[in-house]
This record gives sequence, structure tokens and C-alpha cells, in this order.
Amino acid sequence: MARFLSDTGVLMRGLGESASQYADPAAMRESAGGVGARQSHNTFGADSGAASGATSTASPLNATHGTMSDRHTNRNDLVAGIVRSLGRRLAVYTALYHAALAEQLGLNVTDLNALDLILELESITAGQLAELMGVSSGGITTVIDRLERAGFVEREKNPHDRRMVMIHPIAERCAQIEQFLSSVSRELTAVSAAYDHSELAAIHDFLVQSIRTLKSETFRLRFEADQDIAGLVSSARGPTSRA
Repeated sequence: MARFLSDTGVLMRGLGESASQYADPAAMRESAGGVGARQSHNTFGADSGAASGATSTASPLNATHGTMSDRHTNRNDLVAGIVRSLGRRLAVYTALYHAALAEQLGLNVTDLNALDLILELESITAGQLAELMGVSSGGITTVIDRLERAGFVEREKNPHDRRMVMIHPIAERCAQIEQFLSSVSRELTAVSAAYDHSELAAIHDFLVQSIRTLKSETFRLRFEADQDIAGLVSSARGPTSRA
């Protein structure tokens, strides 16, 4: 669930898309040139230089990218646009979405970020959580106290080391977050209807690899010297490629 929100759930919002653009796949394909130009602008920004003037084809990916020659010619521009979208726009809209979701849950953004990490890692100490978030030990204690009072997490003694207190998510309470993600789920379902299985598999694989890259960069920037923290996050369950 946390990965759905952070990795996928706001992707199309972050790229400036809406489900209504893709509600009718046939309409997408009826004029590939116009659709290609429009989607390239919406997805990668006006400065992306993505291909336009594409010829009609049955594939929405082909419609967006133009002819085979166009796709090869403009590949660098296309990749640059994707990188900009992932690096800047997705980050911006993820932050905005988190703020809105936190408000609905009666939490602040720091609390929701902590809850996302706890959900992702399933079991973590307060010290590890503080290190990951760059928060003081006193500050993280306050965050955990609020999450515990709200019923999202619980503290439990480590059975292997009673001196260590582990933080766990409470599944029943955290499952209630799903109701706030239903609109995102509907939009993504509508978006996915415009793509065939192989295209969705390619998109999924690209997102998986992008997440791994971002995780690696996080280690490099913050945890390169702390192998314990790096090992904790790198061992977290994560999306796997189906391609």
C-alpha cells in the first residue's frame, strides 16, 4: 500500500495527466499526430522536445512517440523528458498529495512520511526511523507517540533483544487508508485501459528500475557511511519486475 502511494499512485497526477484523457482508447488512436503532440506536452512538459506529427497506429505508445524513425531520432529528448518528470514533477506532486492525504487522516506530513516508512519496512526501531528521516530521537518519539495514539502503529519488545523496542504497523487501521486511494486507483485503471499487456509490463519494469535508482541515490547521499541503515532499507520488500 505504501509503495502504491509513493511509487505509482500519484504518477499520472505528477505528470499532469488525468484519467479523462484516456477514458476512450479509440479516441486516443483516431488521430495519432495530434494525440502524440498533446500527450508529449502533457507528460514531459513543454520543453521536452518529444516527438510530434506521429502516424496512426494501434499502439498508444507508438502514437505518443511517432514513427519508428521519429522514435529513434527523438529518443534522447524523450528520455530527458522522462527524467525531468520523475526527478521534479513527480516529487512535487507526491509531496502535495501526501499533504492532502495527511490532512484527511488527521496527521501531519512528517507523521505520514514516518508511517509510509514503517509500512514499507514492516518492523523498525525508533532510532532507525529517526536516522532515515533525519529527525532527532526526541522528535521521532513524538511522531511515534502520535501514530500510536491514532492507532496506526504499536510498540513491541524485540523477542531476540528485550532492550530493543520495534515499531510495527497495525494492519486493520492502516487498511483504512485505502479508501482515500480509491480515486487514484480508478484513474490508473482508466489509464491502463489504453495500453496492452506488453506495454503495461514495460511501464511497470521502467518504474521498478527507476525506484531502484532512486533508492541507490538515497544511499549514496545519506547512508553511504552507515551500512546498518543502508542494509535495513535495501533489504526492504519492494516491487519486482514482471517483464
